[in-house]
Parts: sequence; C-alpha cells; structure tokens
Amino acid sequence: YVVNSLDDRALACRDINEDLVSEPSMIDTGAWAVYLAVFCGLIGIVLTMVQLPGRIAVFKDDMMSALTNALAIFNIVQLFASPIWHRVSERFGRKPPMVLISLNYCVCFVGFALSKGYTGVFVFRGLSGLGAIYGPLGNTIVADLTPLRQRGKALAYLNGSALAGCIVGPFLNIALIKLGAEWMTVTLVAAGFSLLSAIVSFLWLSESAPIRLARDETRNLDLSMGSAPKESGFKATMGAISRNKNLMVVFVGYTVTLGAHCLFKDIAGGIVRTRCNLDNDQKDTLYSYNVLVLTLGGFLASLAVGPLAARIGERGVIYIGQACAAIALTMLVVDSDKYFDYYYYTASSFINGVSDGLAHPAFLFLCSEWASPKDRGMMLGLFQIGNSLGRSVFSLLQGYLYEWDLQASFVIAYIWPLIGFLCTFFVTVPVEKHLIEKAIRDKANEQAPVEAVPV
Repeated sequence: YVVNSLDDRALACRDINEDLVSEPSMIDTGAWAVYLAVFCGLIGIVLTMVQLPGRIAVFKDDMMSALTNALAIFNIVQLFASPIWHRVSERFGRKPPMVLISLNYCVCFVGFALSKGYTGVFVFRGLSGLGAIYGPLGNTIVADLTPLRQRGKALAYLNGSALAGCIVGPFLNIALIKLGAEWMTVTLVAAGFSLLSAIVSFLWLSESAPIRLARDETRNLDLSMGSAPKESGFKATMGAISRNKNLMVVFVGYTVTLGAHCLFKDIAGGIVRTRCNLDNDQKDTLYSYNVLVLTLGGFLASLAVGPLAARIGERGVIYIGQACAAIALTMLVVDSDKYFDYYYYTASSFINGVSDGLAHPAFLFLCSEWASPKDRGMMLGLFQIGNSLGRSVFSLLQGYLYEWDLQASFVIAYIWPLIGFLCTFFVTVPVEKHLIEKAIRDKANEQAPVEAVPV
C-alpha cells in the first residue's frame, strides 16, 4: 500500500503500478469470503421472500395491497439505514457491518417464525430492511480488494454468487414444501443460513476499508490518524455525488434500471397468487419456480459480463441489459387480463433476469471507476440509496397500478429503461478499456510471425 495524508485523514491505497499489472486470484485477494457470505445470506433472504405472499394471504383478504405495503416498508427502512452503514463502514471498517447485517437477518427471521399475525410479519419485515445491504457492501469490499483490471470480473462474480443463492433458495423452498414444512420451519432454516453468513464473515472476511487500513499502517509513522469524514449520512453521500456529475448520472441510471427489474422480482409473488386458481402450496411452488427461473437468467448473464465488457465496454453491456428489460415489459403488455399463461410470464421473467444480470455489475463497475479511493466508501451509501429507491418507489407504484390496470401499469413502466438508456448514453467513461484491449490484440496480431506457405 501507498500511504498518503489527506487533510485530517490518512489513506492507504494500492500502488497504481501494482493495480494495473497484477492479476491475483480470488483466493489471494480474499474476495472468496465475500462471495460465500453473500451466497449464504441470499439463500436465507429468498427462502422468506418466496414464503411471504402465502403467509400474508393467511392474514389478509386484500393480499396484493398488504404485500405491496410489506415490500415498501422494507425498502423505506433500507433507504434511511444505508447512510448509517456507510458511516459505520468508514469508521470501523467493512467487516463489522457484514457481520451485523447477517445477525440482523437471523434475528428478524426468528421473529418471522414466531409471528402470529400480519402486524408481526410487517414489523419484522421492516426491521429486516436495516440489514438490506449485502449487495452494496459486498461490491464495496470487492472494489477495495481487487485491482482495476480484475474489478469488473470480480463484481460480476459477486453478482453471480448472490444470484446463485437466489437459485438455491427456491429449490430449497420447494423441497421443504414437499416435505410438509410450515412457515415456522422454513423461516428458521433461513435464520440458520443468515447465522452461517455471519460466521463466515467473522472468521474469514478480510478488512478492506482504506481508512481503517491507514490507521493500522500509519500508527507508528506519526501521521494523522485515519478518522471518518466530518460529513456523514446523506450529506456525505450527496457531497460525493455533487463533486462528480458522472456519479450522479450513473446513480440515476442504476436506480431506474433496477426499478424496472424490481417490477418483476418484488411483486411476482402477488401476480402468481392472484392469477392462478390453485391451492396455497401449489401457488408457493409456482412462485418458487418463477423466482428460480428469473435468478437463473441473471446468473447466466452475469457470467457473460466480463467477456462482453472486454469486447463492447461496460456501456454496451448496460445497453443490452436495458433492451432485455424493454422486451420483457413488452411481453407483459401484450398479455391479457382475462388469460394468464404461467409459462409465458415465467419466460418474460427469465429475460428480465438477464437484464439485471448484465446491467447491474456493469453499472457498479462504472461507479468504481469514477469513485476515488477517498470516496470508495461513498459507493456503498450511493448505491444503497439507489437500490432502496429503485425497489421502494417503483415496487410501491407498480403494486397499486397493478390493481388499477395491469396493462397500463407495464406501459407506464417503459419510461424506466428509457431513462436508464439516456443516463448510460450521457455518462463519460474514464478509460475505454475494451478499446485498449482491442488495440493490444491488434498489435499482437501485427507482430505475430508470418508462416511460410509452400507454393
């Protein structure tokens, strides 16, 4: 690390020469622990998510509105809690928040298991939003740990590990349903996976916060001790955005693109339950398969992000993802109110999963390029706010529009990928790495020895 003094702080950042030329493995960087912790945590989250519509239907006749409210309270709490986690990660490092959010989920899932009415489910759903930061925190840790040349691939791997957890979760839920497991059993299993995530983070996760590392490495050098920025919370995050218009554009593009994805993901359970005339266990199974197919699309797409970005750049990858979102919305618009084809709906969910699997890591990589080492922690707060807004505002709006007019709600939703496309178009990319890689390949081809061909 190169240690620099920045005003009243000390900052340890990687040597830029090492950052550009070295390609350590995921084991060497320690990123594997992040992947494993997020994988276990997402299994628990998805287990409760696919059970939530059925549980709410037991307590409420107007299930769609009650589900929309439960989804909204989670994301609203997430929105206001995210600056606190940013402050904690800058002052105490990235590792303590990772452990705490897993323990928070564990406690809330136990609360779910013990809830006997809608009020208990609603309250613990809201409290679980305090820890809804796996994605942004994991992305920040990976950005800290990996050099620039590997960062895009590493972020895609993190997205893939999260989606893998979202694939295992529905499979496990289907298996538990077939074994006759009730709500309490499923949520306690989810709590166990959250506890496992906390243990992995506590035992094997490496500290990666630059300011925390600077405190440790400059203690004997009589430099200024690393302290958290004087600004905190929303003020600090908005300050980071105001210093860089590209971060603002990336932030807006990420928010609306995620919002289009969440129209499917967050209210899919309500759509399946209200439009399928089956018993509760069958509806839960169909919803689990729908979530499985959606996340499988995202997982497969995330594997292609690295190779695609090397050829067409991060913006090109985002364009493809936004086009997939528009195609999925088109499929839902042409669907009829009087006829619901589950397989057709699930196919549109798969395409929407591909959209998120491509656009999500590409947006995060653009942000990691623009965020300076001093502002790297801001990426956590910045994208957590975008994540919360994308889920809460769009899901809440879509949930109520759905009850008014299904087709109209999805027609209105066309505006979100369109705004995301415009934001992506106008953002400036610091380094067009795919063009550099192409130039390197072309140069290598020019210098390749020419074989003699017999005449």
